Amino acid sequence: MMNSPKSKFADGLQQGPSEARQRSPPEDLKVVSWAPNQVLANLRDYVYDTQWRIKPVVYIIDSGVDTTSHQDFQLGIDKWLYSPNVKAKRRDTPTDDNPNSHGSCVLSKAIGTYSGVYKNRIGRTKNSEVVIVKFDRRPSFGEILWAFSIINTDIRDSRTAQPAVDTFPWTAYNADPIPWSIIKTYFEQIFDQGGTIIVPSGNNATTPGRQDVDTLPALWESPVFPLVVVGAVNNIGSIPVFSQGPTHVTVWAPGVDVQCAKRYGIRGGSGTSHSSGM
Repeated sequence: MMNSPKSKFADGLQQGPSEARQRSPPEDLKVVSWAPNQVLANLRDYVYDTQWRIKPVVYIIDSGVDTTSHQDFQLGIDKWLYSPNVKAKRRDTPTDDNPNSHGSCVLSKAIGTYSGVYKNRIGRTKNSEVVIVKFDRRPSFGEILWAFSIINTDIRDSRTAQPAVDTFPWTAYNADPIPWSIIKTYFEQIFDQGGTIIVPSGNNATTPGRQDVDTLPALWESPVFPLVVVGAVNNIGSIPVFSQGPTHVTVWAPGVDVQCAKRYGIRGGSGTSHSSGM
């Protein structure tokens, strides 16, 4: 079993004037800071900038996060927003109700102390606000509609200059475009408020006829609709067989056996949802 995230991070983080180095990081983080003309196998550290120009509000739209059992979330969650369906089932608790710890994994790749790309703490400084928008284990259209409505309201009411980064690690295949147009309107309002929305490209490229992006919201991406659509690569930069694209894909990120927070520790997982967290 791996050493605890806390001990690895505490022993390994060294700050310079404008950068920090995480010693012995997950292999997928080495890929993110992989310098040109370097051999990945020879790299020991994850290197990232500490001169944060912005402190975003990070919204994770999923089935929750297991914050109490993971040292990857040392600073906790700033706010929880629960869907009416979750409240009706008495699941309005600060937990991850997905059996695969889907939300926990995605959040940890975003801001996890050990697993995350964007470190939520440098020294004593917290670098982001984290909001969990919790819906049921597999969201209905109504819950997705609620999620983006409540996020839009939360951004507007917060009256802050902090930019919003909304990660929605789900896809809808054969979705009816007419009702989904309402959700698209909420996306536009979030864009108008300076927000960014990140979605996965999809994991169904091995299905005949589905090699390219064919799900909402990713299909909306265009020069005038600036969704960030994330496809997966492995740790040598090759696209895995499951990752849909390249049409509509705007960013490629590690998504094969990435290390992230799951129940009872750090475990490997694969998929474009994992990539979208990064």
